[in-house]
Amino acid sequence: MIYAIKFLYSFFLPPGIFILLLWAAVFWLYKKRNKNGARLALIFSLLLYLLSTTWIGQLAIHQLEYAYTPPPQKPNGDVIVMLGGGGVTSPDMDGTTGILSGAASNRLLTAARLQIETNLPLIISGGQVYPDTGNEGNIAKRQLLQLGIPENKIIIDDKSLNTEQNAKYTKKLMEKHHFEKPILVTSAFHMKRSVLCFEKVGIPVVPFPADYRTGRIISVYLNKFAPGDFENLHITAKEWLGILVIKLKMIGNKDDKDAAAEAASLSVLYSDSHDPLWLNWDNEPVPMSHHFTLRCFLRGYWFGHFSLLFDSRLFGRQRFG
Repeated sequence: MIYAIKFLYSFFLPPGIFILLLWAAVFWLYKKRNKNGARLALIFSLLLYLLSTTWIGQLAIHQLEYAYTPPPQKPNGDVIVMLGGGGVTSPDMDGTTGILSGAASNRLLTAARLQIETNLPLIISGGQVYPDTGNEGNIAKRQLLQLGIPENKIIIDDKSLNTEQNAKYTKKLMEKHHFEKPILVTSAFHMKRSVLCFEKVGIPVVPFPADYRTGRIISVYLNKFAPGDFENLHITAKEWLGILVIKLKMIGNKDDKDAAAEAASLSVLYSDSHDPLWLNWDNEPVPMSHHFTLRCFLRGYWFGHFSLLFDSRLFGRQRFG
């Protein structure tokens, strides 16, 4: 009976109340013989209802969370890296201002337990993203000290504002302290994107996910179909969008390197030959520096694949031999 009541009252809270109003609109449109309008309202309301259920949200985020799992044995690394996950400027229990958010607190607890087990140094990466969030690195350090982690084992990056900067500034700290194999601690849903960000700056990591939002097995029961949970869908969409952007940047970086190598090889050919490689449509030689300037401008991901065609159309034809 308790679970049935919980299920029913979810329809009297947003967004459940809006879904009920849409169903009422479906009935009203049908009574007015506006069948097309009734169908559209019904489809929209059913879609809104399904996307707002806990079951759909958990199915969406589950794949992200279990892309990696904690190592079954003691992880092999020389430093622990914990990524910040938000904070608020509210009073802490010791009277100071600033506490970590729920996700960040879960990461901190996992990182602290891991540090106690391994006795490895711990890098905390996270700055102050917004005026009312507090500086995550400083807050985490204060709380770690209260948990008994030695101060000489804590290194903070208090500048990072997003995951890419986490990787960038962590790399600098690792180089400064001569670390090579980080054990990465972050929320399970955030791990896939974080691993890519660290790979982008040339750092392979040992993933150690924390802060799970779903169990290994997703159970199905009545309250999983109560409306009101868009958070998992929001997180999932944000993570996949971030993963897409990172992968495109990594492809762009690869194209940059390929273009630089191509430019270097062509410049060698040009310097060894008095016969110009490029002629315009009037059979006049094109200065190689102009061509390379345009090539460098076009060598990003979106333009790099079309740069050769564009070069030849703009400058003329290429002469070989």
